[in-house]
Amino acid sequence: MADMATDSVFPRPRLLLAFSSSANHDLVSQVKHWLTSAGLQVDLEGWQADGHPAMLVVSAGRAQLEVEAERLEYLKAHTALRPHVEGQGLGKIEFERGIEDWVQGYACYSDPDFWLHCERAQLLKALLFDVPVWKEGDHQPLKAALCVAGSLVPALRIAGLLEKVVPMDDDLGKERMSILKNGLFKLLSPADDIERYFGSYVALYFEWMNTFTSWLLIPATAGLACCLHMKASGHSG
Repeated sequence: MADMATDSVFPRPRLLLAFSSSANHDLVSQVKHWLTSAGLQVDLEGWQADGHPAMLVVSAGRAQLEVEAERLEYLKAHTALRPHVEGQGLGKIEFERGIEDWVQGYACYSDPDFWLHCERAQLLKALLFDVPVWKEGDHQPLKAALCVAGSLVPALRIAGLLEKVVPMDDDLGKERMSILKNGLFKLLSPADDIERYFGSYVALYFEWMNTFTSWLLIPATAGLACCLHMKASGHSG
């Protein structure tokens, strides 16, 4: 199996779990135990002044995220899929971690930003929402919610014990500004900046719209030329 980049250089994604006032101290402690038992790291535990649980901040390392990426079949560019036409970029294939030489063939794999900001947040959320409940405990609303949802976080939300799950990737502010700066008053959308923020699936739509818009310039130019010719010749529509 390929050696993963150390967490000291990998920008670990973080999710903030904001609990409601009906979640007591014992329940949040139990949730923390379930999360750590599933391999996630609880970086911060906060409490309100009146003693009600306020939040947990959860993160995961690169190895855990890549196991989830392989399960979800995330697409990444690979040097084995070189284009036939120069300048088209590498082809993408489902991410696999089995053989080291194959893993190192993914474009920029050794780069800490090999996984985009949005991909790290998506993978962590997928891990979080798949955490099982090892032991139900005595909390009746959670027990009832588990009859509907089989995993921890959806059950907490159904029971009204968890209000929000919010990504805390601070670097995303730079990506948002890039989209605004490179896309404001432009005919075409900045697909590369959109990919770094939203991921390749969303960026593909904007890239397709850019291509569609570019091709529409041909009939639009012809139509404008005909309109100007008709006006210059004194013909009315």
